[in-house]
Amino acid sequence: MLNLKQLVRHTDDGRKQRARYVKLVGLKTGHLRSGLGYVASKSRSTHRVDANGKIVRTVDPQTHITVITFIDRKLNVHCACSCEDNTFRWEYANTVKNASEIEYSNGEPPTTTNPRLRNSLCKHMVALVDRIRPKLPPGTV
Repeated sequence: MLNLKQLVRHTDDGRKQRARYVKLVGLKTGHLRSGLGYVASKSRSTHRVDANGKIVRTVDPQTHITVITFIDRKLNVHCACSCEDNTFRWEYANTVKNASEIEYSNGEPPTTTNPRLRNSLCKHMVALVDRIRPKLPPGTV
């Protein structure tokens, strides 16, 4: 199991920087029957990295579903995002550490995109963490 602090620490600085280009809409929070909380949002990238590594405005941004669910009182989490980065790079690796569930990928290991099964968050997830950070107990992130 992993908590948000651990996942954010494992996330590379480039993704953290690109999270500022993510727009969150329709933020929803709530509690499961167990009493544990969740936060969900639609997310869109307003910019992308082009083939030359330059950040450019996205003409027609895709909408993704991004969710953080707290799975115990120690604030361990399950993270999910429908974006390609999470689907093809992080979902399987995070599931191995019980920090996600297979929702969007085919359940196969990411042998090309993440062969070492590093744990991390996509930029949409980082943006969501940044949005809820003020509401979390100190030291959680």
